[in-house]
Amino acid sequence: MTARSAPHPSVAAPVAVVGYGLAVPGANSPAELWAALHEESSQIGLPERFDIDALHAPGGQDVPDRVRGREGGYIRSFRPHRRIVAERAEGRWRKSDEETLWLRHSLLQALDTTTMTDGERAGFYVGTWTGGSMALEDGLLVNSVARGLAERLAPDGPARARQERRLKTLLGRRFQCAPEDLRHALPHEIIRRAFADVLPEDTDRLGLGSACASSLYALDLGIQALYGGGCDVVFVGGVNAVDRHMALTADKFGGGSPTSDVRPFDAQADGTVFSDGAGLLALKLLDKAQTDGDRVLGVLTRPGLSVDGKGRALAAPNPAGLRLAVRRGWKDAGLEGVGPDWVIAHGSGTRAGDTTEIEVLAAEADGREELLCSSNKSLVGHTGWVSGTVSIIHALLAMEHEEIPRQQRFVTPAPALGGTPLAVPQSSLTWTARTGRPRTAAISSLGLGGANGHVVVHDRLPAHAQLAPLLPYDPDRDPMVLVAWSTTLPGAPEPEQVVRWMHTGAGAPPPAFGAAYPVPPISVTRLSPLVTRVIDRGQLLALDVAGRFVAEHGELWEELRDTTGVIGAQSGLTRSLHDVILRAGTAELEQLFPQGAERAALDDLLATVRARQDITEDSFAGSTPSLAVNRIANRWDVHGPTMTLDNGPDSSRVALRTARRYLADGRLDLVLLLAMNPSAEREAAWTTGVDPDRLAEGAFLLGLTRESMARERGWPVLARADGALARVPGTGTGSSLDYYGAQGTVDLLRGALAAAPPTRPVAPEPALPPRTGDRTVSPEKTRTRR
Repeated sequence: MTARSAPHPSVAAPVAVVGYGLAVPGANSPAELWAALHEESSQIGLPERFDIDALHAPGGQDVPDRVRGREGGYIRSFRPHRRIVAERAEGRWRKSDEETLWLRHSLLQALDTTTMTDGERAGFYVGTWTGGSMALEDGLLVNSVARGLAERLAPDGPARARQERRLKTLLGRRFQCAPEDLRHALPHEIIRRAFADVLPEDTDRLGLGSACASSLYALDLGIQALYGGGCDVVFVGGVNAVDRHMALTADKFGGGSPTSDVRPFDAQADGTVFSDGAGLLALKLLDKAQTDGDRVLGVLTRPGLSVDGKGRALAAPNPAGLRLAVRRGWKDAGLEGVGPDWVIAHGSGTRAGDTTEIEVLAAEADGREELLCSSNKSLVGHTGWVSGTVSIIHALLAMEHEEIPRQQRFVTPAPALGGTPLAVPQSSLTWTARTGRPRTAAISSLGLGGANGHVVVHDRLPAHAQLAPLLPYDPDRDPMVLVAWSTTLPGAPEPEQVVRWMHTGAGAPPPAFGAAYPVPPISVTRLSPLVTRVIDRGQLLALDVAGRFVAEHGELWEELRDTTGVIGAQSGLTRSLHDVILRAGTAELEQLFPQGAERAALDDLLATVRARQDITEDSFAGSTPSLAVNRIANRWDVHGPTMTLDNGPDSSRVALRTARRYLADGRLDLVLLLAMNPSAEREAAWTTGVDPDRLAEGAFLLGLTRESMARERGWPVLARADGALARVPGTGTGSSLDYYGAQGTVDLLRGALAAAPPTRPVAPEPALPPRTGDRTVSPEKTRTRR
């Protein structure tokens, strides 16, 4: 179990874990998780919040709008923190608030061991996604279905309004998690309400999506906030709910276990089972934690993040992407060429995913006698957006109890393990603290779309550790600049028309693309028509605007693939997600309206939905809004951190700030910032609160870099980002069209175009800050057409 040692290691951005909390299937606290890790029985079971018998196809047949299995990883008999119990007694919370309460419960548990004083600045960064909310699903099954049926049952006017009110009441009795306000079911509102009256009102908050790697990405943003001086304490983690539509699309996806039996790294593994869950870590800088008298539960170093880039498919893992994340994580932990004692792997139980992890970890552990490797998903299932946090808590508990638990339900090693140094513990192992090297455990999270995260947990910092600088570039002296931009808007305006609109407000594009978005040519998407016909228009928009960007500017990232990332700004409901939700509710709707005019109206409504949204193995990825950025990374083969920021109307501001931080700390040399609003339909307007007449569709892709990098590469500096925002005109697009989460990017572009851009690239200057990224970049200029 011992790893090789490295003298005087260099570690990047260590932070102290001073608190944690969680709720997962079978465990309402970290202590209960520790107990569950020692039980052979899995926590997979039946849901409490929806009718699985209606959704289930008898005999396990593959039937449209039905699932073959009945069991999943559902939180049952949730026992919340004592403060929530008191709040419920006061009537504060409703059935629609369950995901909010899981997150609030985790926060309150973490605060039980965290010192906070008045005036301290807090951050709250959560991996989440629009579809991970039972409240949104039930809310749409009430509101959208009531509106659709009323339109078919009654003429315009008072009769239709009466029908809609009656139907909402009827549907609300069935779908009891529907919120009074659909906006409360979106990620940024779940996050805000989870910490309301617990953390300061001005707590910095954000939601991010990087699929199942999300909570490790949230961890990285939390570390940046601590070292950047913006926060004194941060709470990072994730939340995810398995509702009808996730059960349905996961069933068709092909990676699910038909036996509902998750067996990572076992020869009998046949797939994964997705689970509910929430979890948070409380983090501080190490010296502050010690000054505050907090008990340090463990030390985290900076996670290694990557995205697979080009591969066979968005859902097919690419070993190169994971290898890059592992190497980055080990390097920043001071374990380069050494490795940790133990890896808590992603270990989802899918043969493709597990085999990829085995291949990568075995190669990185080459020369070692043994590297312990296990997974907790055999017990609690795959908690998706929160899974990385669950595994970090697993490692911290093992350090506290000085024991590495056996992997339950592991019987026969998978063939891929043969001949490798990887060993899955089949009995619990003593893991006592030692006077020499710290104990170390590494955690992997692999996300749909190719996102990877790998972080190392230490029981303490190594003696004589050298701290690597977090911010090698001064963002004040070397600011973020705009070097290129492209748009995809209704009416397909040329760049000159966009400039005129931005300058004068005249000639604005239409607000929407219409009922059908034209599929870009295969040369742009590199996707089969079988895929493009089922994925959301937001993902097609992303590929389309990236194709335009390349046509107008070239592949600026051609020599910077490992240090180019895609950061998205997007919020609100997409059409594909709406339609999949309605299809997942088909069985219960048919039970509610078995015959007569209402059944005929329902059949017509569902026929309309089915005609525009098929459900296939590509629908799981295709209906996940945050994966639009991954489509760009996959198509154009870039490997830097890639994520979508969802902060409601503030999404662009948060995405721009995140881009600035990654450029300043040298993790990225080029950011492709994708800001878009792919749906202006009435259901999207319900979830945003924007006037339906103003809500607009469109995609904006910006090329952002450091000013020194622009000079080095010979790229035109169109504007400094902060200065561009300060120059936003008082009139223009904001008075007529609202792109919601993308609006801040529109404002930046307007400000940039308000100044006269240079007509040719800025000449390189010899004095440049030192390079400390993952690779040395040739000074040879790349092609640009602007």
